[in-house]
Amino acid sequence: MTVTLTPTLTPTLTPTRCAISGLDQRSIAERGHDVTALLVYKEPSTDPVLPDPKSALPKMESQTTTEVQAACHCRENSFTLHYPNASLPVSASICHCDTTRHVTGMLFGAFAPVPDGTSLIADINSPTHSVREYRSSSFASRYFCATCGAKLAFYYRESNKWFIATGLLERVDGIVKFEWHQWVGDTVDGGILQLMKDDLPRYSQGPDSGVFMPVESSFTDMSMWWLPSHHLPPFRNTNRERRG
Repeated sequence: MTVTLTPTLTPTLTPTRCAISGLDQRSIAERGHDVTALLVYKEPSTDPVLPDPKSALPKMESQTTTEVQAACHCRENSFTLHYPNASLPVSASICHCDTTRHVTGMLFGAFAPVPDGTSLIADINSPTHSVREYRSSSFASRYFCATCGAKLAFYYRESNKWFIATGLLERVDGIVKFEWHQWVGDTVDGGILQLMKDDLPRYSQGPDSGVFMPVESSFTDMSMWWLPSHHLPPFRNTNRERRG
């Protein structure tokens, strides 16, 4: 006589597949497959699973501000700026004054205001070891990285206003809007603007001054650049106090 045994399967219990009548899960575990008859099958819900409204909301900061990272080349000095969205893009100018050109060693400088209440240097009277200060005038200071030499910031002491060098920003699109060129008169002949083809206003000094009109430079013979300094035209002694 051959006897065929049919195994009895123990049901797998999951909260989404069944509801238990009169017994908790512990009782079922103790009784095993004998309580199969007590399991009531429940069809899976076809209702869409909606996310928690609170978790779906972005952080409040992302609704009101935009975060912008900035750093020098060696990254000894890095900054995190939080611009109010209502203030973007911030207005900025491109400076061609003698002080900016000779402090940076470049033909122009570009700086953008930081959000109100932001201080780029924690203690302006005692900068950290990674920062060097140069007081270019009685009311303004310029800060540099002590390691890589990058220009970091410009600070007006009287008004407590900070401006960051735009080359440090991770991006400027939508953050900074360049509105005009200023102190172009210091270049005499227009300087780098002879090569720049933008449509921005070009002012001799600030926006409240007249539009810059280039004059012919008295030093046009480029073959003389190799001569020792005592053969070159004298350097103009401009009033740096006005420029900062």
